[in-house]
Amino acid sequence: MDDLGFYRTRSLWLETAGDLTPRPALPGDADADVAIVGGGLTGLWTAYYLAEADPSLRIVIVEKDIAGFGASGRNGGWCTPFYGPAIQTIAEEHGRDAATAMQRTMIDAIAEMGRACEADGIDAEYRMEGAVISATDLAQAGRLREAVATFHSFGFGEDEFRVLTAGETDEHVRARGVVCSLFIPHAAAVNPGKLTRGLALASESRGVKIHERTAAVSIDNQ
Repeated sequence: MDDLGFYRTRSLWLETAGDLTPRPALPGDADADVAIVGGGLTGLWTAYYLAEADPSLRIVIVEKDIAGFGASGRNGGWCTPFYGPAIQTIAEEHGRDAATAMQRTMIDAIAEMGRACEADGIDAEYRMEGAVISATDLAQAGRLREAVATFHSFGFGEDEFRVLTAGETDEHVRARGVVCSLFIPHAAAVNPGKLTRGLALASESRGVKIHERTAAVSIDNQ
């Protein structure tokens, strides 16, 4: 199997992402204002927005394989506004204002992704049609309703997190045994392979240099 076949068979997303020809490796020493290790979504979005904020910055990304080869190009393809710790946990550790701001940023980031894809012509199959999380027993339903009540207590409304009855759930997804569901309108689906590859091109159009097949062996913080 050639290299392109190897990359393409890592996931359905990469298989459908178009040209996976690796960019040239870093040929030698290079000077940069910002050096980013890793051509996944974190590195690419960072470069994209830094270049947008200050086009004079010399930004270089080094990636061991190809942009999007790792988890960024192999994930589930959905975007939901959830962070690891629960919002009440963040509030306990950092205060309610910080927790609310974090949740609002997560919501806004999904819409911003769609805006960026449209602005730069990234055909990432982005669709914001919401997400449904269903409960199939009374215990799950209780936890789901409690979660929605918690979001509402932080100032988020029915247009952001709401409970659906079993009948209302059927309008979005057909599933057996549903007691109720959590509906999040501001959730999206995306092809992460096309997103990462397209984001790499969009970053390059802003002057970012990307070197693939270039492993970072150490980081010196001097």
